[in-house]
Amino acid sequence: MSVSEEHRRHKGPIAWMTKNQVAANLLLFTFLLGGALSIGSVKQEVFPEVALDYIMVNVAYPGASPSEAEEIVAAVEQAVASIDGVEEISGTAAEGVAAVAVKLIDGTDPNRALSDVKNGVDRITTMPLDAEKPQVSLIPNKRGVISLVFYGDVGEKNLRALAERARNDLKALPNITDVVLSAARPQEIHVDVSQDRLRQFGMTMAQVAGVIRAAATELPAGGIKTDSGEVLLRTRPKPVQGKEFEDLIVAATPSGGRLTVNDVGEVRDGFSETDESATFDGKPAIMVNVYRSADQTPVEVAGAVKAYAAMQQGQLPAGVGIATWMDTSEWYSQRLDLMVRNMFSGFLVVLVLLSLFLETRLAFWVTLGIPTSFLGSLLLMPSLDLSVNMLSMFAFIVTLGIVVDDAIVVGENIYDLRKKGMSFLDASVAGARQVAMPVTFSVLTTVAAFSPMLFVPGFSGKFFAVIPAIVISVLLISMIESFYILPAHLSHEPSRRPLWQRMLIWAAPLAVIGLIVGAVAPLEMPAWQLGLGGLLGGAAIPPAFLVVDTIFSFLRVYADKTLFFFIHRLYKPTVSWLMDYRYLALAGTLAFSLAMCGQVGGGRLKFTFMPDVESDIVGAQVTLSFGAPVAQTEAVRERLVSAAQRVLEAKGGAAKYSRGLFAQVGASLPAGGPVSLGNGAGGHVAYAQVYLVASDQRAFTASDFVKAWREEVGEIPGVETLVFKDSIGGPSAGAPIDIMLMHSDIKVLEAAAAELATGLGTFGGVKDIDPGFKRGKPQIEFAVNRLGESLGLSEAEVGRQVRSFFYGAEAKRQTRGTDEMKVMVRLPEAARTSEHDLDQLVLHTPSGGEVPFRLVAELSRGYAYTSIQRTNEQRTLHVSANIDNAVTNANDVYGALFGGPKAQVPALLKKYPGLSTGLSGERKEQMETMSSLMFGFAAALLLIYALIAIPFRSFVQPLIMLSVIAPAFGAAILGHMLMGYGLSMISAMGAIALAGVVVNDSIVMVDTANNLRRQEQLSAWEAIRAAGMRRFRPIMLTSITTFGGLAPMIAETSVQARFLVPMAISLGFGVLITLPFVHVAVPAVYLIVEDLKRLFGLAPPVKQAPDDDRSDKDLDATDPEIRLPDGLTTA
Repeated sequence: MSVSEEHRRHKGPIAWMTKNQVAANLLLFTFLLGGALSIGSVKQEVFPEVALDYIMVNVAYPGASPSEAEEIVAAVEQAVASIDGVEEISGTAAEGVAAVAVKLIDGTDPNRALSDVKNGVDRITTMPLDAEKPQVSLIPNKRGVISLVFYGDVGEKNLRALAERARNDLKALPNITDVVLSAARPQEIHVDVSQDRLRQFGMTMAQVAGVIRAAATELPAGGIKTDSGEVLLRTRPKPVQGKEFEDLIVAATPSGGRLTVNDVGEVRDGFSETDESATFDGKPAIMVNVYRSADQTPVEVAGAVKAYAAMQQGQLPAGVGIATWMDTSEWYSQRLDLMVRNMFSGFLVVLVLLSLFLETRLAFWVTLGIPTSFLGSLLLMPSLDLSVNMLSMFAFIVTLGIVVDDAIVVGENIYDLRKKGMSFLDASVAGARQVAMPVTFSVLTTVAAFSPMLFVPGFSGKFFAVIPAIVISVLLISMIESFYILPAHLSHEPSRRPLWQRMLIWAAPLAVIGLIVGAVAPLEMPAWQLGLGGLLGGAAIPPAFLVVDTIFSFLRVYADKTLFFFIHRLYKPTVSWLMDYRYLALAGTLAFSLAMCGQVGGGRLKFTFMPDVESDIVGAQVTLSFGAPVAQTEAVRERLVSAAQRVLEAKGGAAKYSRGLFAQVGASLPAGGPVSLGNGAGGHVAYAQVYLVASDQRAFTASDFVKAWREEVGEIPGVETLVFKDSIGGPSAGAPIDIMLMHSDIKVLEAAAAELATGLGTFGGVKDIDPGFKRGKPQIEFAVNRLGESLGLSEAEVGRQVRSFFYGAEAKRQTRGTDEMKVMVRLPEAARTSEHDLDQLVLHTPSGGEVPFRLVAELSRGYAYTSIQRTNEQRTLHVSANIDNAVTNANDVYGALFGGPKAQVPALLKKYPGLSTGLSGERKEQMETMSSLMFGFAAALLLIYALIAIPFRSFVQPLIMLSVIAPAFGAAILGHMLMGYGLSMISAMGAIALAGVVVNDSIVMVDTANNLRRQEQLSAWEAIRAAGMRRFRPIMLTSITTFGGLAPMIAETSVQARFLVPMAISLGFGVLITLPFVHVAVPAVYLIVEDLKRLFGLAPPVKQAPDDDRSDKDLDATDPEIRLPDGLTTA
């Protein structure tokens, strides 16, 4: 061989890296060591942190009815409707508050939009005088980690004091920055003043409040610069505790004495008069919620809280307990453990499979691409603003089998060339070059298939975007490793050094890596232990390799014989027959695809937006009629709690299966989706939650527990809705059934909603139906009569005086510790308990006189709205329901409501002119997400087509390779049926990604056929059959390693895994079951294209090769590594 020819053969980046092993190893260590060192700098969280793109406007209007609060909502809507970047405006007017959520269009600058919304709200001139200042803010995505619960029969003040101390102690810890109390009433100082006292001293509630406000103000008054220094001047310190308000001077008496607050009324240091209380295991409780900031990990935050709780156990007063609640760091740790276990299992599966069909050394270097690609992607994660979370860890598991596909093709080709007599170096360079084009574009097609998931709109899209981001980065690094690292390691012959030298070569660098990682990364294990582990582990590799290689060398002989027999005695005649009857083969492929799609279309395999994944925390929420006595709500709460306790005892005992039972009056269970405007607070609402032990520690499921709990609770008189929850639900935007009705007349809305709710009740499997409205509290409306008008009283003045008597006059707001506290002046509680107290009111007239309220007011009775909902400046009601997925699914119900025999929605639109409907909640999110996915899939198909067409220089051949996508989708559906899973959006994401994976085998086959036709002058028939035979091993290995890598995840039964298992099923079963179709559909379509060319005179006739054709001449008995059984030939 001449020097110039040698230079030409070893020219280019692949050849340079293959010969320069130092550069290849430096690149390898950059990925391995750099990724290991970057672990400490990668953000860790339970779920990915995403911007919610919502701006919230809250206006407190104490004492206002929903109708009055709606005026504020309407004003805010008009002020922000024309702002650029606003997609939707949703508002709720409830008792005492107006809330408006402004949803921004994706890509809008949130800070600029926030400034525009603030300016628009500030320009409103019609805000009621008694409304508080609007609070405008971006909705934060707070990351809750763990909660502490203090409980015991020691009084509300003592419990709150303990909780406040815990909050301050936790904030002082270096690992914690954000701690918030919940299930705790706001502190408030009450000044109870009777009418008799007011009349005795000739004062009004507003006057008393004003005097307290002036007297309790602390003001700096400058300073006096004396010869000895400056002396500061200020009023006396403001009072903080209730007793300090008692001595404030209200007025002077005619005799010159002083009238104090204590003389006028009674001062009580207590809590706001809200109907809110909580219990834990039946005892009064307060919860302390701990959140994490961007640079804190869930494990360290939870660890600090648990350590604090353990320390407090022996220091709490008698009768007080402390417990942890909803520790999300457990989810993180369990998912991390799941990833490590599945990664290790998948790694071993891939290594074993490759070792059976390739030499052990080659299998090791190919499999080394897995940790190299994973750690290399960790190196990129900080710059890509990606974190280690539950979804990114799943993404690594998804790539476990896919990541070695390119290395398998490269390594197998190098292995094949070495068997033909090439030197190690020449085989490595030539082998990598030969498949560089198909491997590169195979990786790019997979990247293109995952790309649509990056552009899914809404909260779900941002939530799941981390999966394709991780997969794409891993695949690109894997491609670099396959071309520039793997050939270098395969270019030299196996080492003939003594065993001790090889042990030292492995042990030294691994020990150094262990020491460096231990010194830099935030790990619990000391650096010296990691170094020692690397030393011992590295030293063990060469002897272990010798043992393993000996075993697999023996097994490989039989594996090669079996594979050879299968290819030549089974595959070759079968594929030859199918190629002869190619139209029948294509028809069979299409029949399979259509049959599987028919399972979905026929309803045998249901589709749900999000998979129903059971949670360890199950709950029940009850809603009574508005205005129901809080004692009645508390009784219902106790019924829920006692029923749950009885179920736990029946299952084996609360001590064994429960980590606590938390119940609360005055609040509702957390709503689905990123934003909730529901009126879920008030004395008519209660819920209870049971924190079960992990699913692998109990013999019953969460759904079993909820079913027994529901039966134990039974029917509760006076309850309007009773909802049970046993699933995590995912990042969906609300209930499975959520139909929005719009009309300007609230009575029309309520009538239509009631009919629709009744209709939903006729569907089997539809439960927890909520018509979206309830009868509000009884309401007394009053207007000033002619006598009042003649005395100079206006309705505003009468309303303000009545408000000060019953709601109270706010004297002051100030902080106590870190909490804001009100000082309220009002009638004593005993004087505000009956309508008779209203009749006894005495009002002050503008002239200074007095007049009984009943003489100047005309009264009428009615009911207040519970809440008024608005969307885009229209009144709306939401009719919602949950679904029992074992009976039906949301898509079937929607289809029947809008177009089936029970199509009630069109009938309602016809019955109520002006009524319109819209989708909301989970259904709206599903439509937007699936529409985006379908559009993205179409775009990805076009991109995949272009990526194949460019290197193949053909408009037709890409269609050959894309022909396997249809059976791949059918295979994914079959996989779900075999595993007992329904389809979901997660399944759809996996199926779209599958399209890019399955075409890779087709690319390799067609590229090989084209090369055979050019280089060996084979006919199309001979070439495609030979390509299938020659590439059978790499195609088989890529498919079974992909399935093998995902198999542990598919078989996983833990709660942490089941949410994302459908994607693994789509990919794993899709690739495995599509394998035979690659060998059926691709040759058939390849030859059908040739038939069409011949039909139009563009190609010679397709001829079948004789039995002794050349299509498999490289797979004969002369192969030194394959010893055929007696009598077995290649023919």
